Amino acid sequence: MKSVEVYSVDGCPSCVKVKDYLNRNNISFVEKDVQKSTEHCEELRDLTHQVGVPVTIIEGKILMGFPEFKFNELLEI
Repeated sequence: MKSVEVYSVDGCPSCVKVKDYLNRNNISFVEKDVQKSTEHCEELRDLTHQVGVPVTIIEGKILMGFPEFKFNELLEI
């Protein structure tokens, strides 16, 4: 199973799309809410030099936003 992390915030429509996509495809993921955790916010800033969400990390590859074709490619869907 591939390692997937999602940096998100509550109420973000694009974050909801990412999580819905992963759930629909039975992909387990770790959600990191950057609004609720300063640690997660700092991790995101270190990775991307910004705090915009959603950011998804699939097997070490960073995806910003929701480029579904890239998700399909990396998750082999």
